[in-house]
Amino acid sequence: MEQAEELADWFEEHGPSPDSKRPVEEYYLEYITEVRDTARAEIAGLVVAARNAGASWLQIGGALDISAASAEHRFGSVELAQATQAESLGLEL
Repeated sequence: MEQAEELADWFEEHGPSPDSKRPVEEYYLEYITEVRDTARAEIAGLVVAARNAGASWLQIGGALDISAASAEHRFGSVELAQATQAESLGLEL
C-alpha cells in the first residue's frame, strides 16, 4: 500500500497534465528509473555499512540472492570509494 501512495504522490508531482502530449507509459518508465536508482543507492549504502560491521561478501551475497563474487564486484568499488574518501578526510570507518 505504501508503494501505491508513493507512486500516486510521484504522479501528482511529475505526471502528465491535461495538455501533455507524452504517452502515460513514459511517465511510468521515468518513475521506474527514479525508483531503481534510489534503491541502488540505498542498497549500496547498506552493503558498505554491513561490510564495516564485519559482514562477509558471502553473507551480503546471500542477502541479495547473488554470489559473493557478484556482490563484491557490484559493491566493492563503492566500499573502496567510501574508505578512500574517509581516509582523505582523516576519518576512520
